Amino acid sequence: MIFAVLLFIILFAYIDGSYSSLIISGSFYCIGAITLFALQRNNKTAFKLYNVVFIVYSLLALVVSYSFTIQDFFHISDPSRYLDFFINSTNVFWDKERIVACYLEFTDSNALHNAYLNNIAVYANNSLGGITVYGLTLCHTIWGALSSVVLYRILARRLDKKKAYSLTLVFAFCSLFMFYSTVIIRDIIICFFFLVAFDIVDQKFSLSGVIKLLLIVFIVWGVRLYSGLFSIVFLCYYFYKRMYNSTFRPIATFVFAIILIIASGSILASDIATQTMTEMQEYAELTAERSAGGMVSKFQSLPPGISHLAIVFFMMIRPLPPFSVYLGVETFSHFLMSTMLLVAGFFWFLLFYSLCYQLFVKKHIFKIPFDKIVLLVVGLVFMLANASHPDIRRMLPVFPILYVQYAEICKAENKSIFGFEISKNLMIFYIIIAIGTLLII
Repeated sequence: MIFAVLLFIILFAYIDGSYSSLIISGSFYCIGAITLFALQRNNKTAFKLYNVVFIVYSLLALVVSYSFTIQDFFHISDPSRYLDFFINSTNVFWDKERIVACYLEFTDSNALHNAYLNNIAVYANNSLGGITVYGLTLCHTIWGALSSVVLYRILARRLDKKKAYSLTLVFAFCSLFMFYSTVIIRDIIICFFFLVAFDIVDQKFSLSGVIKLLLIVFIVWGVRLYSGLFSIVFLCYYFYKRMYNSTFRPIATFVFAIILIIASGSILASDIATQTMTEMQEYAELTAERSAGGMVSKFQSLPPGISHLAIVFFMMIRPLPPFSVYLGVETFSHFLMSTMLLVAGFFWFLLFYSLCYQLFVKKHIFKIPFDKIVLLVVGLVFMLANASHPDIRRMLPVFPILYVQYAEICKAENKSIFGFEISKNLMIFYIIIAIGTLLII
């Protein structure tokens, strides 16, 4: 299997016409494999999963890379902005002072992420003959491939290995994790570290777990400020679980609730919100959503709380109309990107509303251990706090929490992932919407 992966790495680099892509891809693959062996010793299933996802994501990244230049983009503008910053970099300019300011002055400058890209681009441009769009994309693709391994670890503690493997592949190839692993964007890095935090708090309390969570807070903080602030909640939840069965449970519950409120409030804090809104103004793909006629603007006019909840539920029905993602398609690369978005939108629509139905209509919420309910609340609060951004990728880091809980419900009911009657009805409803809007257009 390793030999086959190496052949694909060489083939993709040859197609890209870049020696640096070969080195970057090979290096990241080896780093990922070493990380895997550290996490999953002698686990052939996990290694097979990593290889499959790495090959598929790398291939998609290669094809998708043709959609982006410094001037042009499709569906998402971030890659072009990063290309403008880093594709021709020959000097390291994200220095220590900028990184320190990110932590001490609460500037949402993405200093750690930018330093990561800048250093790789500088090395490739100065020593490897230049970096390409594909090469820079691979700096993010590896985090998506590793995310699948972490998700498998979590599922394997709840399900048999075969079921965990198949459900991980479903998530890897049907969710937005695949799309955002094939473009130059920092969200997939945040998703990976949130998944690792989920993996840690899902296990027995240990000092090493505390240290790892502190490291995660530090890293995520440097990638996106408010995500880093919220990641502190996982650390607090870790301590809360330890104290849950003690006499300090009421105090621990109260303190954790306060911390959760503060963490979510920090995302909406004036200074951070101002920085974030300024950043969002640069996203050309969100212009329609922010306009007076956009659905999000209508939901934002509702009272606080209700508006956030409405936006969350609306974002779970994206894209809407379903086939609107194909507007403007001119190349196969465009078509592939649109198809990934359509599949992911359909997949998450079914899963999210099926989960809501099982939790609240079928009352599975009363059958779940309290500590897992708290973790679901953490995920919901994160999604609500990010509802001011008309972009589902802001909510993406907590999606695995919902997915794992849904997998547990499927196991309890002895059903396949979409074997419930509600899931089938949702499929029919979505298809009707897709065909109906297509006919209207």
